[in-house]
Amino acid sequence: GVGRLFEQKNFTLLIDSFNEIKDEFPEHILEIYGEGPLRESLQAHINNLGLNDRVFLKGVKNNVMKYISDAELFVMSSNFEGFPNALIEAMASGMPVISTDFPTGVARDLIKKENGIVVPIGNRKLMSQAMKQILSNKDYQESASKENRQIKDLLSPKKIMNKWKQAFEEII
Repeated sequence: GVGRLFEQKNFTLLIDSFNEIKDEFPEHILEIYGEGPLRESLQAHINNLGLNDRVFLKGVKNNVMKYISDAELFVMSSNFEGFPNALIEAMASGMPVISTDFPTGVARDLIKKENGIVVPIGNRKLMSQAMKQILSNKDYQESASKENRQIKDLLSPKKIMNKWKQAFEEII
């Protein structure tokens, strides 16, 4: 996970969901990149669950994608988002993704069954099931990775500029 350690990002949901599947995936760890006022309470939650050796608050890193490029999965557990840059960057890096269905609908627009899973906000059970589903299927991880890399073309500056140009032409 990547984001500010604020309520909005709901990293407690991510930690709790990982806790649900940890025994089935003993070789996996959870890394959360970011800083914020919830660092101490998140660390206390990690400690209370006995996950000190499996869940790590990594702080802020320049070029965080360099640090997570070998991850098998990216999870966005947010309660709300505008345009989710971290999700887009993870997809462009070729990671399978899970995201909550935050109100803007962007996750629903970007994530289809071929490249990830969208779960309801705050639903630990469905998030942990989604994590388990992706982590236990290497073939799906590979195909989702290829699918997600295509977002670079979908959101290329040239295509976005053409859409803006068309929008302005319709107004004028």
